[in-house]
Amino acid sequence: MDLLIAIALIVFTAWLLQFAFRLLRRRSAAVRWWVAFALLVVFGMGMGIWKGIYCEYRLSRHVRIVGFPLPVAVFVWEGDRWTDFVSPEFVAYTKVAANVCTPVSACTIPLLAIFAIVHRQTIDGRHRQEARVIH
Repeated sequence: MDLLIAIALIVFTAWLLQFAFRLLRRRSAAVRWWVAFALLVVFGMGMGIWKGIYCEYRLSRHVRIVGFPLPVAVFVWEGDRWTDFVSPEFVAYTKVAANVCTPVSACTIPLLAIFAIVHRQTIDGRHRQEARVIH
């Protein structure tokens, strides 16, 4: 099940980035939008690398989890030592990739929403002005 969720997150992020790129290109976005998009993608990747590889948190006194939002490894304190429960290699790498992709999506969605709102206002304003001129 984790593998399906990880693949879905990767596919969603790929779709979102491709959608954002096409939207900005189709609407002839100004340079500031492209710079903001690039900075947010880089920031999201950096945050995702930290979350996916280096982030470790304790679920309880006896349970540590590596990776967020999808756990790559779980460590459980059993008596006098930590026992690790690691996903199979392919699943673990897919989870790390999904953990890196998740903040990229989270960072770019607000930019797309703001771009859509700003762009809609300019289109509505142009149509209103043209309608006044015609009548």
